[in-house]
Amino acid sequence: MSVIESARALSKLTHWSGLSNDPDLTVFIAIDFETDTLPVGELRKYWASRALEREDVEIAKAEDLYRSIAIESAQRLAERFEWSLEARATRRNLGHAV
Repeated sequence: MSVIESARALSKLTHWSGLSNDPDLTVFIAIDFETDTLPVGELRKYWASRALEREDVEIAKAEDLYRSIAIESAQRLAERFEWSLEARATRRNLGHAV
């Protein structure tokens, strides 16, 4: 997944989880907000090829601009919530649906 696609997915997660003030997740909200007009993922199929060529330049700039801060925030989130993956695996091993 690209940085922009990841930001869009995590931005939705912040609202669903009630963590919209989490500093690591607000990074992704900001990236989503700043790039919301760029056609990435499934949206690309609705765009003309000439328009995509033009927008791909902007997408590449945004990806480069936000990549390092997104990776840093994602790593902190992974470290903080690693326990949940272990808990889920334990529940599955005990026969609980998760």
